[in-house]
Amino acid sequence: MLSVGLRPCSGAILVLLFTAALGAFWIGVVGTLAMALGTAITVSSLGFLTVASRALALRIVGPGGSARVARIERVLGFLGGLLVFAIGVILFVTAVNAPAGPFGLS
Repeated sequence: MLSVGLRPCSGAILVLLFTAALGAFWIGVVGTLAMALGTAITVSSLGFLTVASRALALRIVGPGGSARVARIERVLGFLGGLLVFAIGVILFVTAVNAPAGPFGLS
């Protein structure tokens, strides 16, 4: 999980570049730290909700539902992958059919 935070964020780099160009570098540093805190809160919350919801689902199913749970996990995993694939196809088709210039001008 720590390695996710090691990559540079393009938004933070832009904030730092703009504030440095305006002569307010430390304001950019504070803004970047605020962005990092917001990202940390969001990612941590999603991770906590994922673990908690899985534990709740396993408690609801009970100890005798291991085969049923495995089947449901496979189906949900397949549907999740299918959803990601469909979104990728939609984004690709949209990008291919987009106009070459801004505002629909070629």
